[in-house]
Amino acid sequence: MNARILPIFATVFLSAVSACLGAAPESIKVECGGVGFLIKSPNADENNTVTITPSGLGNAGKRITRAVDGAVGEAELADLDGDGTRELLLYIFTPGTGHYGDVVAYSTNGNKSLSEIVIVPPRKEDLAGYGGRDDWKPVKGGLLRSFPVYREGDPGAAPRGGMRKLKYTLHKGESSWQLVPPGVSPS
Repeated sequence: MNARILPIFATVFLSAVSACLGAAPESIKVECGGVGFLIKSPNADENNTVTITPSGLGNAGKRITRAVDGAVGEAELADLDGDGTRELLLYIFTPGTGHYGDVVAYSTNGNKSLSEIVIVPPRKEDLAGYGGRDDWKPVKGGLLRSFPVYREGDPGAAPRGGMRKLKYTLHKGESSWQLVPPGVSPS
């Protein structure tokens, strides 16, 4: 009986390990409120791209293909500014131990069309001790970016400086939407 359990355990364990270390999915579909997106990416090690095919946006819902620096790990729709329409969020991660994370975001412009949201970089002091392992998630009124803070001499797997959280808020800029971190003025 134990001989049958071991192969099952090994299969489940190896599947879990490969899920943690393996490549991101090549296609993701997200839908909400009659608006949906099919996100496809080869998640190539170099020169990666993502193609976004919208549905439910009317005549202005055209396919978008763009370069991304890393693999598309997840996608979701979230209303970041409380206006009743959702923004499309793509979470991008670089391979390797740092697992540096970024986000690519699009406004649905009242569920009529897609336009890219500019992610404004944080202040230099807000990135002190940054070493990757980003976690992004929508929260009331914005998008929260969390990451462990490394102190000098910390090994890669054991940061000792706590967690830093930066709440980005969505603003309508002069020519585009912007996700703005704390302490930075929208342009």
